[in-house]
Amino acid sequence: MVIEMKTNVQLCGAQCASCLLLCVRSRLHEGDHSCNTTHKCVHNCDFCEDDVNICGTSAGHPGKHVCAVTAHLCGDPCKLSGRRGCLEDCTKVLRHADDDHMCPALVHMCGEPCALRGMKLPDGKIYSCPERCNIPIDQDHETHSCDTRLCPSTCELCKRLCDESHLHGLTSGAYHLCGEAHTCSALCSEKGICHIETAPQSIQATFTGRHETFQYTKYTQGLLKVRRMGMCLPRSSCQAVAMCYDDSSGKNFS
Repeated sequence: MVIEMKTNVQLCGAQCASCLLLCVRSRLHEGDHSCNTTHKCVHNCDFCEDDVNICGTSAGHPGKHVCAVTAHLCGDPCKLSGRRGCLEDCTKVLRHADDDHMCPALVHMCGEPCALRGMKLPDGKIYSCPERCNIPIDQDHETHSCDTRLCPSTCELCKRLCDESHLHGLTSGAYHLCGEAHTCSALCSEKGICHIETAPQSIQATFTGRHETFQYTKYTQGLLKVRRMGMCLPRSSCQAVAMCYDDSSGKNFS
């Protein structure tokens, strides 16, 4: 339960779907990313001198605060309008000399679907990332990756979340691990007996006869045991390659 609680309080951290702030929903949330605000900038306009007007741009925007782009600046559609991250209106000065209309966004994202498609989860389900590529449009890239940093799968050995990179599941034979150590509970796979207890085992028993009842000590011969692994699996490996050994000799009894 503690692991599930910690997983649920981890924040998403991706960009909000309605503004430029970060998503504060759970890392495993469904639906659109949301910062849980009004998505509007709360600062005063930098251009209004007489009247105090509130900035009309999205929350978290770069550049100066402006109440209405068309009132103080160019205001024509940005040449990259429609791209993710675009703020739509050109914020260059009125009647600027060049023909390139640009909004104040520092980068415009690629916007193609994220490459994480058809990944098999530990429970057998197939996962495809619903997000869009967050790599700048002017940056050459062959693999489209969204702004989600970590893998969306749970660990194969516990209920924690995988701490590998977002696209690592595309690698053939990739394992989903949380980065913590785990204890293996499987039985030893080596042939033979793992451990022999040579000391007699005493058990208190009660004899009940026709005429009397009394207690006595019953002794048994040494026990043969097949142990559970009980070993600590390394943080970077999800396969245990080991055997159970006798405490004194270090050998497996075949």
